[in-house]
Amino acid sequence: MLDYIRQLRAKPDYDPNTRHCYYGADADLIMLSLLTHEPNFFIIREEHVVKKQKNGGVQRVELSMTNNFQLIQISLLREYLHLEYKELIGKLRMKYDLERIIDDFIFFCFFIGNDFLPSLSALDIAEGSLD
Repeated sequence: MLDYIRQLRAKPDYDPNTRHCYYGADADLIMLSLLTHEPNFFIIREEHVVKKQKNGGVQRVELSMTNNFQLIQISLLREYLHLEYKELIGKLRMKYDLERIIDDFIFFCFFIGNDFLPSLSALDIAEGSLD
């Protein structure tokens, strides 16, 4: 899907107002959508309820699905990232570029792990590594 979007963007008659919508529950879709740098991107996913139970020293994670759906508007996420990092404007030795900040944010998130890479042993998203 992302290859298709890259090819579409390379065409001289590409309309930057094109809207994209993915359906899927994989959290990596959020990161991949951000990597396209497309302003009009949406993800529809089923709502999952996460139940964590500790039994002694072992933690069990149980996922269950509901009949509800979530709509993730990537442009809104991009705005939140801008709000989070806009205080860097004027403090950097280089020009503030939200697109590069998004790329760096995703790069660092991948250290926590995803479907393609194992996480670093010292980082666990459940223990606040993303924060």
